[in-house]
Amino acid sequence: MIMIIRSWVLRLTGACILSAVATSVTPEGRGKGVVRLVCSFVVLSAFISPLRDFNYVDFSQYKVKYMEAGREYAAALEDTDRRLLRDFMESQSEEYIMDKAKELGIGNLNADVEVKWSDEGYWYPWSSSVDGQGDISNLSTFIESSLGIPKERQTINGS
Repeated sequence: MIMIIRSWVLRLTGACILSAVATSVTPEGRGKGVVRLVCSFVVLSAFISPLRDFNYVDFSQYKVKYMEAGREYAAALEDTDRRLLRDFMESQSEEYIMDKAKELGIGNLNADVEVKWSDEGYWYPWSSSVDGQGDISNLSTFIESSLGIPKERQTINGS
Protein backbone atom coordinates (compact mmCIF):
# COMPACT_ATOMS: atom_id res chain seq x y z
CA MET A 1 0.00 0.00 0.00
CA ILE A 2 2.86 2.35 0.86
CA MET A 3 4.50 1.60 -2.48
CA ILE A 4 1.30 2.53 -4.32
CA ILE A 5 1.10 5.85 -2.47
CA ARG A 6 4.81 6.51 -3.02
CA SER A 7 4.46 5.83 -6.75
CA TRP A 8 1.41 8.10 -6.97
CA VAL A 9 3.17 10.96 -5.15
CA LEU A 10 6.20 10.63 -7.43
CA ARG A 11 4.02 10.69 -10.58
CA LEU A 12 2.08 13.69 -9.32
CA THR A 13 5.26 15.54 -8.34
CA GLY A 14 6.83 14.79 -11.71
CA ALA A 15 3.75 16.02 -13.55
CA CYS A 16 3.69 19.24 -11.51
CA ILE A 17 7.39 19.92 -12.10
CA LEU A 18 7.05 19.22 -15.83
CA SER A 19 4.02 21.49 -16.04
CA ALA A 20 5.75 24.29 -14.14
CA VAL A 21 8.81 24.12 -16.43
CA ALA A 22 6.68 23.97 -19.59
CA THR A 23 4.54 26.98 -18.63
CA SER A 24 7.54 29.03 -17.52
CA VAL A 25 9.50 28.56 -20.78
CA THR A 26 6.49 29.15 -23.03
CA PRO A 27 6.35 32.74 -24.33
CA GLU A 28 3.30 34.90 -23.58
CA GLY A 29 0.49 34.69 -26.02
CA ARG A 30 -2.01 32.23 -27.32
CA GLY A 31 0.43 29.30 -27.09
CA LYS A 32 0.86 29.75 -23.35
CA GLY A 33 -2.89 29.20 -22.80
CA VAL A 34 -2.75 25.94 -24.77
CA VAL A 35 0.33 24.80 -22.81
CA ARG A 36 -1.47 25.57 -19.52
CA LEU A 37 -4.49 23.57 -20.66
CA VAL A 38 -2.35 20.60 -21.68
CA CYS A 39 -0.38 20.81 -18.41
CA SER A 40 -3.63 20.88 -16.44
CA PHE A 41 -4.72 17.65 -18.14
CA VAL A 42 -1.32 16.07 -17.42
CA VAL A 43 -1.51 16.96 -13.71
CA LEU A 44 -5.15 15.86 -13.53
CA SER A 45 -4.36 12.50 -15.15
CA ALA A 46 -1.44 12.01 -12.73
CA PHE A 47 -3.76 12.88 -9.84
CA ILE A 48 -6.47 10.36 -10.80
CA SER A 49 -4.08 7.66 -12.06
CA PRO A 50 -4.49 5.48 -8.93
CA LEU A 51 -8.16 5.02 -9.82
CA ARG A 52 -7.14 3.41 -13.11
CA ASP A 53 -4.98 0.83 -11.33
CA PHE A 54 -7.27 0.41 -8.34
CA ASN A 55 -8.04 -3.22 -7.51
CA TYR A 56 -11.54 -3.27 -6.07
CA VAL A 57 -11.37 -6.96 -5.12
CA ASP A 58 -8.26 -6.44 -2.98
CA PHE A 59 -9.80 -3.34 -1.49
CA SER A 60 -12.95 -5.20 -0.43
CA GLN A 61 -10.83 -8.00 1.07
CA TYR A 62 -8.76 -5.47 3.04
CA LYS A 63 -11.93 -3.73 4.13
CA VAL A 64 -13.45 -6.94 5.47
CA LYS A 65 -10.18 -7.91 7.15
CA TYR A 66 -9.76 -4.55 8.89
CA MET A 67 -13.42 -4.31 9.89
CA GLU A 68 -13.12 -7.71 11.58
CA ALA A 69 -9.92 -6.62 13.31
CA GLY A 70 -11.72 -3.47 14.46
CA ARG A 71 -14.56 -5.53 15.92
CA GLU A 72 -12.05 -7.72 17.77
CA TYR A 73 -10.25 -4.68 19.19
CA ALA A 74 -13.56 -3.13 20.23
CA ALA A 75 -14.59 -6.33 22.02
CA ALA A 76 -11.22 -6.52 23.78
CA LEU A 77 -11.52 -2.89 24.85
CA GLU A 78 -15.04 -3.47 26.10
CA ASP A 79 -13.84 -6.42 28.21
CA THR A 80 -10.96 -4.34 29.58
CA ASP A 81 -13.30 -1.44 30.32
CA ARG A 82 -15.72 -3.74 32.10
CA ARG A 83 -12.93 -5.31 34.17
CA LEU A 84 -11.47 -1.93 35.11
CA LEU A 85 -14.88 -0.61 36.08
CA ARG A 86 -15.47 -3.70 38.24
CA ASP A 87 -12.11 -3.24 39.99
CA PHE A 88 -12.86 0.45 40.51
CA MET A 89 -16.30 -0.26 41.96
CA GLU A 90 -14.89 -2.89 44.33
CA SER A 91 -12.07 -0.66 45.55
CA GLN A 92 -14.38 2.34 46.05
CA SER A 93 -16.85 0.24 48.06
CA GLU A 94 -14.04 -1.19 50.19
CA GLU A 95 -12.64 2.28 50.79
CA TYR A 96 -16.10 3.54 51.73
CA ILE A 97 -16.45 0.82 54.39
CA MET A 98 -12.97 1.49 55.75
CA ASP A 99 -13.63 5.23 56.01
CA LYS A 100 -16.81 4.55 57.99
CA ALA A 101 -14.90 2.15 60.24
CA LYS A 102 -12.35 4.89 60.98
CA GLU A 103 -15.21 7.19 61.98
CA LEU A 104 -16.48 4.49 64.34
CA GLY A 105 -13.00 4.03 65.84
CA ILE A 106 -12.44 0.55 64.47
CA GLY A 107 -8.78 -0.24 63.81
CA ASN A 108 -6.98 -2.70 61.57
CA LEU A 109 -9.98 -3.21 59.36
CA ASN A 110 -9.80 -5.26 56.20
CA ALA A 111 -12.78 -4.98 53.86
CA ASP A 112 -13.41 -7.01 50.74
CA VAL A 113 -16.38 -6.28 48.48
CA GLU A 114 -17.51 -8.38 45.54
CA VAL A 115 -19.55 -6.71 42.80
CA LYS A 116 -21.90 -8.32 40.30
CA TRP A 117 -23.04 -7.31 36.80
CA SER A 118 -26.71 -6.36 36.66
CA ASP A 119 -29.14 -7.09 33.85
CA GLU A 120 -29.42 -3.33 33.32
CA GLY A 121 -25.71 -3.11 32.47
CA TYR A 122 -23.81 -1.85 35.51
CA TRP A 123 -21.82 -3.18 38.47
CA TYR A 124 -23.33 -3.18 41.95
CA PRO A 125 -22.08 -4.40 45.35
CA TRP A 126 -23.11 -8.03 45.85
CA SER A 127 -21.32 -9.30 48.95
CA SER A 128 -18.81 -8.16 51.55
CA SER A 129 -16.33 -9.59 53.98
CA VAL A 130 -15.00 -7.48 56.85
CA ASP A 131 -12.28 -8.37 59.38
CA GLY A 132 -11.24 -6.01 62.13
CA GLN A 133 -10.46 -5.41 65.76
CA GLY A 134 -13.05 -4.12 68.13
CA ASP A 135 -16.83 -3.92 67.95
CA ILE A 136 -17.59 -4.06 64.25
CA SER A 137 -21.18 -5.25 64.52
CA ASN A 138 -22.41 -1.70 63.71
CA LEU A 139 -20.82 -1.99 60.28
CA SER A 140 -23.35 -4.59 59.15
CA THR A 141 -26.23 -2.12 59.30
CA PHE A 142 -24.13 0.56 57.65
CA ILE A 143 -23.14 -1.77 54.79
CA GLU A 144 -26.74 -2.80 54.25
CA SER A 145 -28.12 0.73 54.25
CA SER A 146 -25.38 2.46 52.25
CA LEU A 147 -24.19 -0.23 49.82
CA GLY A 148 -27.37 -2.31 49.61
CA ILE A 149 -25.71 -5.59 50.60
CA PRO A 150 -28.14 -7.62 52.71
CA LYS A 151 -26.85 -9.16 55.95
CA GLU A 152 -27.13 -12.66 54.45
CA ARG A 153 -24.34 -11.80 51.99
CA GLN A 154 -22.09 -10.16 54.60
CA THR A 155 -19.30 -11.84 56.52
CA ILE A 156 -18.17 -9.88 59.58
CA ASN A 157 -15.35 -11.13 61.80
CA GLY A 158 -14.28 -9.05 64.78
CA SER A 159 -12.15 -9.63 67.81
